[in-house]
Parts: sequence; C-alpha cells; structure tokens
Amino acid sequence: MDITQIEAAANAAHFDLRFIPATYTPPGGVSTPVHIDIDRSAQQLDERGLVMEDRCEISLIVSEIGEGERGARVDTGRSDDAWRLQEPIGNDGWESRWTATRS
Repeated sequence: MDITQIEAAANAAHFDLRFIPATYTPPGGVSTPVHIDIDRSAQQLDERGLVMEDRCEISLIVSEIGEGERGARVDTGRSDDAWRLQEPIGNDGWESRWTATRS
C-alpha cells in the first residue's frame, strides 16, 4: 500500500465518523445525497481571543460533490436545518469548507 492509499483510507475512516447524510442542491440544479460536517455555532475570535461572531460552517466531501457552489442548498432533513452556502473558507482536496446561513 502506498502513501496515497494510506491517506485515502485514513480520510475515509475519518469522514465516516464525522460526516452525516444530507441533500445538496446547487442553484437551479438537481438534489444529490451527500455527507456533510456541520458546525452550527463556529466561533470566530479576534486577536485577543474574544468572540467576534458565531456562524454556521459546513464541510463537503470533495469526492462526492466537488468544491461546492455559492448559493447551494444543504438540507440535513431535520426540521429547520436547511442552509445556503455563502463563502468558501478552504479546500484541502479532501473536503471543502463553507460559511452558511439558514435557507
């Protein structure tokens, strides 16, 4: 097993523990089942460690849906738990992280 296979296996195991099923719908597109990691209260700190804002952050698995798209709707299927992707935060090639607002 080479390093790429080891990394892929480790990421798959990590995703299985952390990610939950959801539905992803790009603007004007068709809904697709995906797995997401959602932090409904991600705190953003200033340089002194004080909370500047609480926001929702959602991670998508790149191999399932690609990088994601601004304005896409992500729905966990729970009551009042649908979100719109707003701004990309980062992408390491395995997961793409976005800020999100309630849909």
